[in-house]
Amino acid sequence: MQASVVQQPEKDGPGWSRLRVEQGLPADLSRVELSIRRNAHPQFLGPSGWQDAEHWLTLEDINRDDSASEITIPPAINHWLVRTTLLIKVRADEGVSGELRLAWPALVLAGAASATAHETAPQPIEAPTESPAAPPEPPLESTVEPQTEPVPAFTAPEPPAEPDPPAQTLAGGDAESAPRDATANAGAAVTFTVDTPTGARGPSVSTPVSEPKRSGTWLWLLLAVLVIGGAVAAYFYWASQRDKDTETDNAEGKKQVTEEPQPPAPTEPKCELEAISAWMKDSTPDAAAIVASADRCSGLGEADIALRLYQNAARQGNADASLKIARWLDPETFKPEGNPFKRANPERAARFYQAPAEAGNLDAQYRLGRLLESGASADPVGVERGVEWIQRAADAGHEAAKAYLKK
Repeated sequence: MQASVVQQPEKDGPGWSRLRVEQGLPADLSRVELSIRRNAHPQFLGPSGWQDAEHWLTLEDINRDDSASEITIPPAINHWLVRTTLLIKVRADEGVSGELRLAWPALVLAGAASATAHETAPQPIEAPTESPAAPPEPPLESTVEPQTEPVPAFTAPEPPAEPDPPAQTLAGGDAESAPRDATANAGAAVTFTVDTPTGARGPSVSTPVSEPKRSGTWLWLLLAVLVIGGAVAAYFYWASQRDKDTETDNAEGKKQVTEEPQPPAPTEPKCELEAISAWMKDSTPDAAAIVASADRCSGLGEADIALRLYQNAARQGNADASLKIARWLDPETFKPEGNPFKRANPERAARFYQAPAEAGNLDAQYRLGRLLESGASADPVGVERGVEWIQRAADAGHEAAKAYLKK
């Protein structure tokens, strides 16, 4: 046998490798057993590491191309083999056997390496971080100072001059001391005479009365009120216009922020091996995204690429991926169209059903029960276990399981 070891972390994940056997194994091989012995110390690889007794390791993830069979080696085994010269015995399920010698190369392991591996743990791939968006510019504030009309200084009018004190004259007194014409001077006093009744004692008295003058004070007050009221109204009008301008600037600023172009949504990769590999390496998608891409490739007729994607998601514990592979292998649901497998394999189908069934997936429990109950498996107690799985799914509310048990 001729063999080599290859690692493709972008396809299988860190820590996984493939033992590529170029001849000596059948094309439709479903499982293989390996006895691994290291030359430096005559010990065999067992479940817990190197041991003295020989141990056969069972591997079931096998892919075939035109020139060789690839046996998938999990991280738990690669951890003990890196940089070690080995003697490997191969025993297939059809009875084919052989042995090969090779030096296991250095690999990128899934976690921190032990002292035996002499490797440094690979650095985790960090998701690309987006640069934080620039904070929006603060809204523009008006810097125009309020313009007010100048208010003229108010000067109180001078009070009118006090009238001269009235002159009193006695009737029969000096006629020359009293004014002859009351209208000769506008501000002069008007003299009237009070006659005493007949027989009364004493002379009659004349009392001058000044004529009141009209004043313009109320006109000045009215003018001042109008000027002040106009100035106040002008100020409030300017303030209202300023608030409207500020609101308009804020609205335009927010509109400019919200209308910034958004980055385009990531497109799904083409169902081609190179495109899928680049997508897995650059985007590091989760199991759900990998299953979605596998469903799309399967619908386009790319069953081999879909199988690789389903296997990757199944290793991450995705129940849907395990169910898809199991249905391809289940004799009851096997269809050659769009199926990467050439014929049904009940043993492998049961193994792919097992993990999601134990995790509580009702469809997997029902399908595993039907497969075992039909007797297609080589398990000697497969029929009894199949009935138990169907009953378990029915108790959890699976309608098809309930209907099947009523038959």
